[in-house]
Amino acid sequence: MGNVKYILLIRALGPTYGTYSLPYGIIAIANYIHSHSEYRAIIVDRYKEFWRGINYITGIIKARDVRIVGISAMSSQRDDAVYMARHIKNDIPGVKVILGGIHFTAMPEDGLKHADAVVKGEGEKIFLSMTDAFFRNNADIKGIYRGESLVDLDEAGYPTREVLKKVLIKSGRGFLLMSSRGCPYECKFCLSRAIRDARMRYHSIESMFDYVELLAADFRIRNIFFTDDIFILRKDRILKFYDEFNKRGLSRYNIEFACFTHAGHGDMEVYSKLREIGFKSMAIGVEFGDDRILEINGKRQKTADVERTIRLITAAGIKLRCLFMIGGMGEDSSTIQKTISLAERLRKEHRCLVSFSLAQPLPGSEFFQEAEKYGRMIGKNCFQYSTRKISFLPEGMSKQELMGLYLKARLLDKKNIVRYFAESFHWHYFRRLFMDTVAGLYYKSAVAGRIEDSGR
Repeated sequence: MGNVKYILLIRALGPTYGTYSLPYGIIAIANYIHSHSEYRAIIVDRYKEFWRGINYITGIIKARDVRIVGISAMSSQRDDAVYMARHIKNDIPGVKVILGGIHFTAMPEDGLKHADAVVKGEGEKIFLSMTDAFFRNNADIKGIYRGESLVDLDEAGYPTREVLKKVLIKSGRGFLLMSSRGCPYECKFCLSRAIRDARMRYHSIESMFDYVELLAADFRIRNIFFTDDIFILRKDRILKFYDEFNKRGLSRYNIEFACFTHAGHGDMEVYSKLREIGFKSMAIGVEFGDDRILEINGKRQKTADVERTIRLITAAGIKLRCLFMIGGMGEDSSTIQKTISLAERLRKEHRCLVSFSLAQPLPGSEFFQEAEKYGRMIGKNCFQYSTRKISFLPEGMSKQELMGLYLKARLLDKKNIVRYFAESFHWHYFRRLFMDTVAGLYYKSAVAGRIEDSGR
């Protein structure tokens, strides 16, 4: 054990959401490193261990003589990543700190202000190459590195039983699972194709179901949501999914599945088969109720396309949550009212659940680059955007007008929440809300207050 070289991989903490998902990015890097080298990766998920201070992190580094630390962050987790990077570098000279994840892929120069290096894109292969160069050739780690995407996701694999025991916050609850990477669409509010690999790449159906069985048998997981950008993209894969589920007899676990879908994908055979094996609910990004606004925001669909797909899904007996945005590029009060009216109609005619978010020009999106053409960005801190706060104001609209329309839309959301819990009470959602709230409070008090120079 004395000759083992350790690296430390950390998922940074943000205000919310992480308590419900695994840190798949750093887990995939750790799995890849373990299967392709003799190095050992230690995983720390700040959402699982948010009550532990920075001394816990530095204690691991000193105890295991860690020489390389990787920190992954979305934009909402950026401040915590910067805080850890600066603290580690100040407290333990000689340790190389590498920042990665969606935020630093989009804004690598921001990361270089606080760390030795930044990885853009997927990190499995490049992180191992950097580690090898450092330990074998005494090479320095400095600057911006571009990651090479995995084609076969089974090269990284899924979390092992041992990793799940460490990072899974609670057994027997809902669970987020990703079976693919990539998206063929170019929505301007999502990560731009200029900095992401749009190719669709998959875990094999076999390895995915090995993982599902592990979750169900060993951790009593009974609710699984597939977080793939579009789970229902290839009919042949869905039919293979259906066959493999039945071949393994997984109905014995009574798992409820859910996923994202997209207008124009799937047919009655696909949705009926998925409903048969436990897909009781799905979510679809409707976004806007005006075709011109959909086009401006890069959403390659029309409202008529969305409605056709919604009729198909609900006819198959699947509950549907429709996701909408308020205040995107090109919007005004009349287009927002169209969105609210469409949501109200879908709620009444198809009993859809509806959810609304204020549009956010996040770093790495074309929205972030084009926002000033269609209005103005609000606030100085794009790293703490919230879907419930105004960060972009469409041209000609006041903050009061936009917030008033958003609150009007949210009233529909609240009606659906009441109906949903009346029909199907899920206690784990309240546990999630509690954990998110506690983590968020810790983030605000222990992280945000410590960032004196945020680079803004």
